[in-house]
Amino acid sequence: MIKSAVLSALVLSSTFAYNVQNEQNQDVQASGENNILESNFNEMDHEDRPRRRRVRKLNLQLFYLHNFVTSVGSFNAKPNKCYAAPRFASARMSGVRGTKGAMMFCSQANCTGRCFVALRSAGSQVNFIVNQLGGVWATSYSWIAPYF
Repeated sequence: MIKSAVLSALVLSSTFAYNVQNEQNQDVQASGENNILESNFNEMDHEDRPRRRRVRKLNLQLFYLHNFVTSVGSFNAKPNKCYAAPRFASARMSGVRGTKGAMMFCSQANCTGRCFVALRSAGSQVNFIVNQLGGVWATSYSWIAPYF
C-alpha cells in the first residue's frame, strides 16, 4: 500500500512538473512586425551569449617499435576520451602548450586491461611502452587533461 501511494505521488508530481515546463517553453517573445529578420526570439542574438571554449587537441604520433621507429600514424586526441589504435610501442606528443595532465596507454581496447600512465611533465616522448605494460603491446590511449 505504501508503494502504491509513493508511486502515485511520483507520477502526479512528474506530470505537474512536465505541464509547468511545457507552459514555460511556449512563451516566445517576438519583437518585429514585418519579417523574421527583425524578430528577436528569446534574445537569441550572439552579443549576450558567451563564447564557447575551443577544444584543445593533442597531436600524438605512434610508433610500432621502441626508439620511435616505424611510424604507425599521427592522431589527434581530445581530452579525457579513449581512442583505439594499431599496436604501438612508443609515442611522441605535440601541439599543446604546457605539461599538465598525463597520457594513459592500455593493452586492450576501450582503455582496459593493463594500463601505464605517463605524466606529461616528464616529457613529450614515451618510449618502451611494451616494457611498462609487462610485454604486451598498447592498443588504446587516452589524454587525461585537467579542467575539462
